[in-house]
Amino acid sequence: MSYLNKNEATNDEQTKALFTLNEKYFIRTVTYHAVGRCVDVVEGFIFLDDAMWVADSGILSPALKDGFEKQPNSELEPIGSILHVNINSIVDFVVYSPEIVLAQK
Repeated sequence: MSYLNKNEATNDEQTKALFTLNEKYFIRTVTYHAVGRCVDVVEGFIFLDDAMWVADSGILSPALKDGFEKQPNSELEPIGSILHVNINSIVDFVVYSPEIVLAQK
């Protein structure tokens, strides 16, 4: 993995370096959690397709390994369109390896 030198890159370049197109992410913001596939990063926003609001993840570790829909206490809501997440609101994020199952639960 290579890192951008903050003195040589624009803010947009630095932001784009954090995310890989078509990679799936679980993102926690200051007010909500979401999972989706990154389709673009533009002017401080990450655009997620196949996006879901994760109202309750259940136990996080198995959810990240096996999928949120397999957790007995998880609550999920498909967004139904591209979700635009303000990158300044992101607390943390991880790559999400399970398939995204777009079903309300």
